[in-house]
Order: sequence, then structure tokens, then C-alpha cells
Amino acid sequence: MQGRSLEWKRRCSSAQVYAASRGSRMPLTLDKTDREIIRALKADGRVTAWGVSSQGQTNVPAVVSNIVTLAAGTSHGLAVTEAGRVVAWGGNAQGQTNVPPTLSNVVAVAASTYHSLALTADGLVTAWGADGFSATVVPPGLSNVVAIATGEFNSYALGIDGR
Repeated sequence: MQGRSLEWKRRCSSAQVYAASRGSRMPLTLDKTDREIIRALKADGRVTAWGVSSQGQTNVPAVVSNIVTLAAGTSHGLAVTEAGRVVAWGGNAQGQTNVPPTLSNVVAVAASTYHSLALTADGLVTAWGADGFSATVVPPGLSNVVAIATGEFNSYALGIDGR
């Protein structure tokens, strides 16, 4: 997996799983949500989106460029710039696009229905948005994380030790 950007999802009966891990830009990354929205990361670092856009999910901000990875929630999108900053757009009913202003050095993001996660280069996780079932409560001492994922009301982290 070295040198690749990886994003996957599995559609479940009542929940979706979205995830991202560290990596570099791929020629084209597609991410499709259950609301028939597709976001594409182009080789030149720009993002394009199309489909049903009831909450601005396809309204990618003009400032979104030099993107290295992206993630899609049900009603919002997240992108990480080469500079390690997170850009968010779309629905914000639960604060899922309110990126913490001090967040930096980000290498991966994951988006759910109502919350978002970011993984920093030093292996720390930041969460924001709805806190249903404590999805945005990062466990104290969580560190050395190499991958993150979200479920509808869950957050996941994989440590460097495989746990």
C-alpha cells in the first residue's frame, strides 16, 4: 500500500463505512455516496463533483486545489491539500464541515453522515461534528495511528501495531 491513496466504502443495510489512509495522489479517485453523488480527484490536484446536490455536496469550493486525498460523507465532502489543510463543503447540519481552525499537517480524512475525522502526520486523530454515540470522542492517549474510518455513528483508528 506504500505510495498509494486508498479510500473504500461498504454499503450496509443501515450504515455506510468510509475510510482513508496515508498516501500520495492517484491519477483519479472516485468516491460515490448513497445519495448518487460522485466526487473525483484529478491527477492535477483538483476535485470535481456531480450528481444530486440537495445540500451543496457537488459545490466544491473554488479554493480546492492541490488536493492529495478526499473523503465523502452522506451530505458533505472533505479534501486534504498538499499543505496538510482540510477543506470541507456541503451539508453542515451537525457541524461536520466545521473544520477545527488549528488543524494542520493532515494526511487523511474520513467522513460519515454527521461527523468527520482527520489523521495528522504524527499519528494523531481529530474528530468534529455530531457526537452521537461518542463518535467524536477521541480516546485519551490514542496515538501512532496509520488509518482512520467512519461508520454512520462510529469512528475507527488503526494503530501502527495493527490494533
